[in-house]
Amino acid sequence: MADLEMELRRTHINIATPNGIGTFGELHVMDSLYNGYASMYTCEDMVRDYAKDIADVKVSKETAIPMGVYEVVVTMSPKFKRFLPLLLNVENFTGVRIHSGATPKHTDGCLLVGTRIQWSRYFPVRLLDGEKAEALLMSKLGKVVGNRFEPFYNKMFLTVVIDDDAIWN
Repeated sequence: MADLEMELRRTHINIATPNGIGTFGELHVMDSLYNGYASMYTCEDMVRDYAKDIADVKVSKETAIPMGVYEVVVTMSPKFKRFLPLLLNVENFTGVRIHSGATPKHTDGCLLVGTRIQWSRYFPVRLLDGEKAEALLMSKLGKVVGNRFEPFYNKMFLTVVIDDDAIWN
């Protein structure tokens, strides 16, 4: 089995929305082995000053994860009662999942996905069609067989970066 690489590219950072301050971006799934390339939009919490120690700047359930490369596994989420991607070894974070949602208020430190973004003037305010995006992502990662998840890949990785042309608010 091959490895799967995903990239989260942050494009709009710390944007004030009616539902809190959020960071929006794009998730790219490079699935050359099975079903081709997939892309969707993301919403996260506020990006903090990572030049400092993350333990000093993190606000629980209101801070985006640091940039880096993370291994991803798919496990049953006790909170959502379904199989979801889980990021491993995120410094000072636990239980960081990728799932459907719409606004920064829904993140609680997780990565939300949607197929579209609702815009207000020049800034994103919320994700749309989160369930479709989550289903698409899961179809790229593997399949549910009975009460277990069978991944298509040996290992899965997510790289989190800030786009060179990112808009900061």
